[in-house]
Amino acid sequence: MKQIIVTLALLALSIDVNAYDFVTKGVFYNILSSNQVEVTYEYQACGAYEGDVVIPQIVEHDGKSYNVVRIGNWAFTESKLVTSVVLPESIATIGEYAFNYCEYMKSINLPNGITNIEHAAFQGCYRL
Repeated sequence: MKQIIVTLALLALSIDVNAYDFVTKGVFYNILSSNQVEVTYEYQACGAYEGDVVIPQIVEHDGKSYNVVRIGNWAFTESKLVTSVVLPESIATIGEYAFNYCEYMKSINLPNGITNIEHAAFQGCYRL
């Protein structure tokens, strides 16, 4: 039994803890399909975004172009120093707790194409 527990613990340590596939211009992304990505976070630096954040509609990585279609779960959580966010028209979903406790965020544009804002997406955004 101890051997199984030790093996599982070692396996857990070997798993890549990054919550993203690539980073461009300080924004972390997960690849969702051959041409779509979501904005996400870096596991070790949760809350790393700050200031005025502009999310592009298209981002390039390794010679491929991706449409930014989603703000992922927890993407900006605890980014207390974010003051504003500009989202592209391509965003359709804002995930759970996406802007959780972005306490100093004063503004965010919500594109017309948004079809889903998930649970507690703006919880703790006291200045909005």
